[in-house]
Amino acid sequence: MSLYDDASMIFLAEAAASSSGVAPTLKPVEKLGEEFISNGGYDYDGDWIKGNGWSIVNGLAVSDGSESNPSVADLKNTTQDLSNKTVKISFTIRDYEKGYLKVYFHGASSTNHQFEGDGNHSLIFTVGSGHNGYTGPRAFDSFKGKIDNFSVREVEQESVDFTVVRSSHLNATRVGHDKFIKRGRENLVGNSVWDGAGTDTKPSGTSWVAPAVQGGVTFAPVSSNPDRITFSITNASGVEDRCYLVSKDIATAGVYTQSIRVNALTGTAPQINQVITGIADGGTKTNISYFKDGIKVSGTDAVVSGSRYAASFHFSGASYYRFGIGVSSDISATATITLSEPQVERGIVPTPYIKTFVDDDSRAAGEVLTNQPRYDYHATTKPRILLEAQRKNLVTISEIYIQGSGGVSTVKNYGVSPDGRIGSLSVQKSGSSENDRIKVMNDSSITLVSGDKYTISAFVKNVSCSGTTTLACRVNGATLFRQGFAWASGSAGADVSVSDSHGGSGTRENKFAESYGNGWWRIGFTFESDGTAGNFEIDVDRENGSHTTTIETWGWQLETCTATGHPDATNATSYIPTYGAASTRLHDQFFINDLPGKGMITDTQGTVFVDFDEWSTSAVQFDLRNGGSGVIYALRMYASGLTNFQFIHKNADGGQSILKQFTGLPSGGRRKAAFAWNRDVAIMSLNGTSFTTSIHPDIAERLERFNRPNNTTTTVNTRAIMLFPKQLSESELNELTTL
Repeated sequence: MSLYDDASMIFLAEAAASSSGVAPTLKPVEKLGEEFISNGGYDYDGDWIKGNGWSIVNGLAVSDGSESNPSVADLKNTTQDLSNKTVKISFTIRDYEKGYLKVYFHGASSTNHQFEGDGNHSLIFTVGSGHNGYTGPRAFDSFKGKIDNFSVREVEQESVDFTVVRSSHLNATRVGHDKFIKRGRENLVGNSVWDGAGTDTKPSGTSWVAPAVQGGVTFAPVSSNPDRITFSITNASGVEDRCYLVSKDIATAGVYTQSIRVNALTGTAPQINQVITGIADGGTKTNISYFKDGIKVSGTDAVVSGSRYAASFHFSGASYYRFGIGVSSDISATATITLSEPQVERGIVPTPYIKTFVDDDSRAAGEVLTNQPRYDYHATTKPRILLEAQRKNLVTISEIYIQGSGGVSTVKNYGVSPDGRIGSLSVQKSGSSENDRIKVMNDSSITLVSGDKYTISAFVKNVSCSGTTTLACRVNGATLFRQGFAWASGSAGADVSVSDSHGGSGTRENKFAESYGNGWWRIGFTFESDGTAGNFEIDVDRENGSHTTTIETWGWQLETCTATGHPDATNATSYIPTYGAASTRLHDQFFINDLPGKGMITDTQGTVFVDFDEWSTSAVQFDLRNGGSGVIYALRMYASGLTNFQFIHKNADGGQSILKQFTGLPSGGRRKAAFAWNRDVAIMSLNGTSFTTSIHPDIAERLERFNRPNNTTTTVNTRAIMLFPKQLSESELNELTTL
């Protein structure tokens, strides 16, 4: 059997991991038709109509950044009428400095996508009606850069990719190839380039309010660099000035980091805490840390040109926050400072700058984005697609110290945390009482449902602890669910294991200690609540005696399942960051629609194969089904727990029957399953063992969608999926599914 030749679709997570935002398949292969652009390589100065600011020089199209009005900054090529055609746009940007491009099909439509930055860019786009034949890029925000190899070709066959739906990025994570936890990021500042700013006026767009110009302080954009702004202090007597940022998604208490780059400085250098500042109307700012180029420093250090400075802090006690960029009144002498690249983000560690524009509502960046697959490398050197149920982290701030007790001291931004940033919390015990502990969460408003199951977890790393670290959860301040974890030694980075030697109480399930590399361990357990409110605590070294012991900790999670009909969180899922409030990571949907129309299967026969690793005690489900909202007519592969697997036929009346059940399987682990069908017979195979039976004669023509359904409670790592437009034989299925 030649799998490549016979298969209509091949998805291999291990071979196709991508950061492009899709889950690419190895097959079908993209096919493109004729080229619509003449002289797309700019080999000569012809075939292009050059708008303001454009020229063709040395085989490149050059935009000099002089034109700020995009309506006259077109570079147009004459093509045929492309109305209603699906095309692939591709080109290369070189020597990029600023701004962005959109591709226009004049008279019809333009791409909403904004192209910026050096490198190769491409997009598949369906042109609207009314195209007048002019096609090409348009410069926005005074785009300055060069382009080459501009191409527009008709798409004859798209490479079919899975659709991933998960409307969340800040609260979803994965483990990257470097073994660090990856997450999404967001610059809450709109118009970070100060586009449209005039002297003593606010920049255009809604992300800035009018500056509070006082005394001899003025500000203005630098004419040669419009993305920068200069603050000039001519009278230092009691004068301060800040350019206030409008609060976008910064309206509640939480943890934020503000950062900015110092481009030039004359006069007396201000301190970091005089340039990086935040204003809370009626609120307080606590747990402040300052950074220079990502390294933690003192806020009283003097700023220097060419460095990026940041401050992280926790705001509370106010309903509205203003974040100021500017200089404060206690600068001791006349000074001028030029600033750029303002950023406000959630979290306690500054991250690389994300450029935002006036009309840019998408401020997300990073390694995990909305509706994109999560390629996960946890406990493996090869990636898997991480598909998880909807879960909620009840810990309101998962990466910052909240409250200590007794002889416990803490240091924020102590060391490298599991996400590769300086974000861990050092917890040192120097008292003699076993009640000395850090309280991660103490919130009586949290509602726990009596009888439901919850999973708590935290990341810990040994610094000098020779005893036991205890993870605990109190319910109603009385009943204590407590579990000890013993260190192998008192050395830094020592291994940790589950230990019951310190009298862990309460009924606990699924106790675990799992290595995350670099000396970090994730510890946790599941408990059944018998109360309605809770405190989440980490107890550090409950042994009596006067001695000092220190651990690092990070990423606290009290996890509940929020999927309809599934109240229990009986296993730990991937880390869910929180920045001031409980946060929900929505479930991952993973599917392909219109299978017959895409040639994946036919309306009379087909085969589907899945290869996955089961992580939890809940069920894993893959469906071939009708394309409507209701599930009638379906073939279902269903891992019903850790030791059972079922092949299911869903009937026209909505009922279902088990065609074949495998029991007594090795607990959890890898499963390779295949379902092959025609209008009369279904052949099923699991791990090299097959079974044949008759099925409903109409089912084949009803199968339109392959998906991993939503609202399941399972975490599953998917290795491979293949579809065939024919029914494979029993021997072929067994060959395909043998472990």
